[in-house]
Amino acid sequence: MSCNCCTHPDRDDIDAAIVAGESVRSIGARFGVSPWSVSRHHTRHLSPALTGTLLPPGSDGREPFPERLERLYALAEAMYVEAVSAGHGAQALNLLKEMRGQLETIGRATGQYDDRSVAVLNLHTAPEWIETRTRLVRALAPWPEAQVAASSVLELEAGQ
Repeated sequence: MSCNCCTHPDRDDIDAAIVAGESVRSIGARFGVSPWSVSRHHTRHLSPALTGTLLPPGSDGREPFPERLERLYALAEAMYVEAVSAGHGAQALNLLKEMRGQLETIGRATGQYDDRSVAVLNLHTAPEWIETRTRLVRALAPWPEAQVAASSVLELEAGQ
């Protein structure tokens, strides 16, 4: 099931309202989603880094974090183009590494990049599944039509 706020066309406005401290009830009414959805979105999907990026510039007058990151990335990209056109391969490679790091930082700050490890479990190759599948097909051997139907559902050939 997907998050109603994450898939909402006004997601950025919803995020900004959350960060601004607007009540979940008010946000929900304004954007046509339930307060529960807004609350879940805030706790489960709103990046803590994004919370900091949506705040107005600090009292020191600096521009907001996302703009600073984007400006740094644009500068590195311009330097990369110059290094490539001048034939400085090593410098260009170092700039590419810097740009990659900046993209990762931007992605983490906006919640678009998640480098947490993910476990992938392939059930089709799990010994337990293969044994269960085999037993089911064998148990249906006296009923060939049922065996064929079950095999097609399990993506097998009859008799396997």
